[in-house]
Amino acid sequence: MMTQNFEDILGSTLRYLRKQKGMTQKELALGVCTQAQISRIENGEMLPSALICFELVHKLGMGIDYFYSLVKNPRSDYMLVFKEEVERLIQNRDYKELDKLIQSEKANPLFQNPDDQQFMLWHEGIASFHYHQDYKQAFAQLHEALYKVIPSNHESLYTVQEINIVHSLGVFYYVLKDYDNALITLDQALDFIDKRLIQPLNSIKIRVLFTKSQVLTDKGEYEEALKTCEKGITLALKNETFKLLGELYYQKGYVALFLSQKNTAYNCLVRSAQVFEITNNPHMTAYPYEIISSYDLDETK
Repeated sequence: MMTQNFEDILGSTLRYLRKQKGMTQKELALGVCTQAQISRIENGEMLPSALICFELVHKLGMGIDYFYSLVKNPRSDYMLVFKEEVERLIQNRDYKELDKLIQSEKANPLFQNPDDQQFMLWHEGIASFHYHQDYKQAFAQLHEALYKVIPSNHESLYTVQEINIVHSLGVFYYVLKDYDNALITLDQALDFIDKRLIQPLNSIKIRVLFTKSQVLTDKGEYEEALKTCEKGITLALKNETFKLLGELYYQKGYVALFLSQKNTAYNCLVRSAQVFEITNNPHMTAYPYEIISSYDLDETK
């Protein structure tokens, strides 16, 4: 029975680890195999060679022994579903349910390895910040999570998860309107991304650039905000991803208004609405048109 289902178990485990690290199939495949092969492996349709398996696991930043221990764990699918639910709750800003979920699962023996404990602390901190509004506790939890796995003096070894935690710290500072510390923290995240030998981390970089553009906008540094939006848009288009592309076009259009660039503002806001429509995000589609209407923008301005 184990032999018959081994491909399915290995595939779901690889998918779980890839998503845990915040990598797309394309990013994981780069330099190792094709994206189509990654898809087939994750769907249990293909068993990778020992060499490909080793390279994929190495690229995910873990040892082969740990990987096979997860493959032998029949509950790896449960762990993946749990983390996908956490991500969904954050996207919906349902921090009350996030808090309930984390509290109910943090003592679960399935989540006792250092990476998973780090994940739990990170999201417990997010719940502390947004739901309990205990900002001191939230910062303490994220700092504890950040150094859960690696020594504090090995910044160049930051994993994808740890870079995401640094980004969350930047978001905390931004929400509290501490723009200087927000920019310092977000620039640290970008530096950690650029230092990594295993590239690319485009999905994370786009997210950090978007947050940085918001901070710069609120700080009144409109020229830098515009440049940061452009970097994010270029990266998204280059990597053929819609992730945050609509938000980046919206932000660029909004910033352009402060620079009296009405043509740029109009074009970016229209593109933003188009991206939201294509990605089936109707509640976001209205915002660009509201700005266009409020500022009486049209193609001739």
